[in-house]
Amino acid sequence: MGWIMSRIFKVVIGGAIALLVVAMVIAVLGFRLVRKSLPETEGELSLPILSKPVHVFRDNYGVPHLFAESSVDLFAAAGYVAAQDRLWQMDFTRRAVHGTLSEIFGETTLPSDRFLRTWGFGRIAGKIVSQLSPESKSALAAYAAGVNEFIRTHENALPVEFSILGYKPAPWRMEDSIGYVRLMGFKLCFSWYFEAALGRAIERLGMPAALELFPAVL
Repeated sequence: MGWIMSRIFKVVIGGAIALLVVAMVIAVLGFRLVRKSLPETEGELSLPILSKPVHVFRDNYGVPHLFAESSVDLFAAAGYVAAQDRLWQMDFTRRAVHGTLSEIFGETTLPSDRFLRTWGFGRIAGKIVSQLSPESKSALAAYAAGVNEFIRTHENALPVEFSILGYKPAPWRMEDSIGYVRLMGFKLCFSWYFEAALGRAIERLGMPAALELFPAVL
């Protein structure tokens, strides 16, 4: 009986040690995976997209403040810093704009993709680009160049979400920045939920009675 208990004890100890080793390996690899994608907040970088030096100062909250000698350099550096801090969020939102979340998440996000494709923020962004002023196009093109410079130089050190989902981000375009803003505006505006109903109520009941039904409008 004693040798059986001893054997069980050795098996349990051996299993515990094996699990501990596996857990340590996963922790080390996970730490390295996350660490390599953290933004660089100190030192100097040489970026071919800049014509003159740009100074980036981060305050106590980690918020970057950029100082440049030209607007083109400013927007290019802003794109690089934004990608450094939030590339995964940017790519996720871009996919939401164009209704392509299901390419990485599967059928779970199909309803969202259908909904946002129906609104057509991506199509609207493409039309807006063709109507922009030269100054706006220059700023958006510089910003996109900054984002793409980060993607190009960090192909093997992208945010951990890209490694987990097994894909790499496409180059950033001017349309992506416009679509991002359009979607944010949509998310922050709730009037479209009731404006159509309010209009019908005004037609049928008149303004005073309609406003009693929708007091939040006042």
